[in-house]
Amino acid sequence: MLAGFELLYEQAAIVQHAHDLDLLGLLRQHQKYGQGAVRFHRHRAMRRGERVRLEPFRFYAGLLAAPFTQQDPQPLRMAFLLVATQAAATAGFVQQLLKPAD
Repeated sequence: MLAGFELLYEQAAIVQHAHDLDLLGLLRQHQKYGQGAVRFHRHRAMRRGERVRLEPFRFYAGLLAAPFTQQDPQPLRMAFLLVATQAAATAGFVQQLLKPAD
C-alpha cells in the first residue's frame, strides 16, 4: 500500500464495531463522513492525476430504493434514515468542498 505496509485478508477474522448514537449523533457522524469523502476523493484524484469523481446517480437511487426492494420490516423508517444521513453527508461534503484543499 502507499505507506509500504501489506494488507492481508483473514477469513476467520470477526470485527465487532458499533456506535451508540441517537439521531443527532448519527447525523453528525454522517456529516463528518461527507467531510472525509472530500479529502479522500481529492487525495485519490491527485495521486492518480485525475479529476474528482463521484458515484453515479444510479448508486444513490438504488440506495434510496433498497428499503422498498428488500425484506425491510420498516421501509419508510429506513428510507427516512437514508435520506437524513445522505443529506448530512452532502452538507459535510459541500462544507469541506468550500474549504481550500489541504
